[in-house]
Amino acid sequence: MPLEINNDACKDGEMLSSIKFHEIDGRFVIGKSMKLSELRPLPPVVICENNFPLMDLVDSINKTDVPPACVLERSNNVGKVGSGKVEIDYVPVVVNEEGIKGILSGPNVLQNRKIVILSQGLQAEWNCISNQWIQEILHGYGICTLSYDYSGDVGIEKRSYDLVKNFEYLKRWGYKVGGYGSSYGGLALLLASSQLCDTGSNFEVIANRTIIPKLNDTLVKDLRGKTGNSAIDLKYIQCNIGQVVSQLNEGGLRVTERELSAVCEGQYNLDKVVDKIICPHLNVQGSFDEKVDIYAVNQVMKQISKQNHDNYMVEISGANHGCEHLDHYKIQLYLLASFLIEKMRG
Repeated sequence: MPLEINNDACKDGEMLSSIKFHEIDGRFVIGKSMKLSELRPLPPVVICENNFPLMDLVDSINKTDVPPACVLERSNNVGKVGSGKVEIDYVPVVVNEEGIKGILSGPNVLQNRKIVILSQGLQAEWNCISNQWIQEILHGYGICTLSYDYSGDVGIEKRSYDLVKNFEYLKRWGYKVGGYGSSYGGLALLLASSQLCDTGSNFEVIANRTIIPKLNDTLVKDLRGKTGNSAIDLKYIQCNIGQVVSQLNEGGLRVTERELSAVCEGQYNLDKVVDKIICPHLNVQGSFDEKVDIYAVNQVMKQISKQNHDNYMVEISGANHGCEHLDHYKIQLYLLASFLIEKMRG
């Protein structure tokens, strides 16, 4: 779609400041200084026509609602978004035979048949701030949510397995099922979607606030940061796999040597499954992501788009991995919420 921009020069990968919204090489880039209210005069934002009531709702979030440093993956209570007039039911559920406990919540939850599974990031809490806000918005639009907690953390294999089981559990009860993911949880959602593709069933929609395209590269980066040892690479991990597994387990991540070896070999990298991610998908990620290579994100999203024409990438210039600056987060939340609402509407 043609987008009106100013005449400033713009090159791929540059920090966009004066340009508010631009299409570059198959993705949509939002300038670093853009505010949510400035989306109004622009053409529809990739997904659907501007939802002004939702925009006003998200824009009502202010700094007093956000803890210091905007720690979106922690479970602080947040200020209410919207009127709070919708009556919400909360129903504890045991999702599968392994006893994953969850909370099914939303308006008229036992009769409502639209639900979004929340898949938070690594070491994020089930009732983290980003989950609380998306839940409140979706509940206001008549969509239920399922959140669940690991009481610790698990490897990517278990994460994606549980998401498949959650999906199957909800489908048996007649639900239309969408997914909302963040970082490690976003990767798990896409891996689960690729597994469901083989069964002939899939999510109605997936909306991710960041993904990890190459889990092995991110593992190396994290271990270098935690140990201060810049010499760590995949070969080092494979040669010292027992020691690395012990370090990860001590840090709260439950992973086996077999799974870690598979991670090192790239078995959980998204380029292995791009042809099986066929449901509508939106990812909104920052150009200054400190955890993953934004170029790798853009490349894997382009690969997905070859088979999936309902796949979109929005990059917020200057934003970090969690889009933690309030203006960045508002834009991210609005885009993801509007995408979920539109795709779950039917």
